[in-house]
Amino acid sequence: MPTVKEVLAYGTQILNQNKIGDATRDARLLLMHLLSCDRATLIINNDKLVEEEIVATYFKYIDRRKNHEPLQYITHYQEFMGLPFYVDQNVLIPRQDTELLVEKLIALPWNHHPIGLEIGVGSGCISVSLLHYISNLTMVCSDISQAALDIAAKNASINACIPRIKFIHSDLFANIPQQKFDFIVSNPPYIPKCEMNQLQPEVLDFEPAAALTDSGDGLAFYRAIATEAKKYEIGILAFEIGYNQGPDVTKILEIEGYQNIQLFYDYNNKHRVIIAQQGEI
Repeated sequence: MPTVKEVLAYGTQILNQNKIGDATRDARLLLMHLLSCDRATLIINNDKLVEEEIVATYFKYIDRRKNHEPLQYITHYQEFMGLPFYVDQNVLIPRQDTELLVEKLIALPWNHHPIGLEIGVGSGCISVSLLHYISNLTMVCSDISQAALDIAAKNASINACIPRIKFIHSDLFANIPQQKFDFIVSNPPYIPKCEMNQLQPEVLDFEPAAALTDSGDGLAFYRAIATEAKKYEIGILAFEIGYNQGPDVTKILEIEGYQNIQLFYDYNNKHRVIIAQQGEI
């Protein structure tokens, strides 16, 4: 049987040969996942023998990663806002950029028992994180994909917020009951069709295209949500947006009569979040 050090070295070599960025890190994380250990434990046990069954599974994982399958889909794990999330190819992988959207909503003065609606819940990372950090919040979450809703429900269970979350299978607002929401939040498909071929293979070849692009100018869902949201007497409308979409989404919100429109930049000084007000919060 090979040692931890030998297995890790060979896995790293294969990923490097296939020009996988962060090959050393990915090879290490895959082995840590299989051995259910942290990095320190892996290092301490460098000379420990690895069972053949684990070695075989490890190199199946390495083969998947060398073909650009995202690490998160192989391990079915991604951390977001300090919380664990299950992911597979039915949902986008939660990204650190999206944490800014959650942070901005958490920071608002919720002095009562707010009810939020998320359009396009995906993995559930936004709603579940909001529920974790806003103790008196309840959420209604919709998605056109039943598979995504199932994953979001799984993540709600993992993070112990099932009693305060409701899932609805819906294309945008089609099946959303008429009621007042204190806020509506969405990270919609916003990549323009013309930019899809610029994406890394990890994204283009594996993440669900319907969650990435509207197959148009990237603004279709902002127009639709901004229009329909007004029927729900909302206080706040909050979006994640593309790196250069601030002016366009601002204009959409202005045309629809929203006020106090605020644009926020991410850590790379790119447009990332826009929040607008319709009523009281």
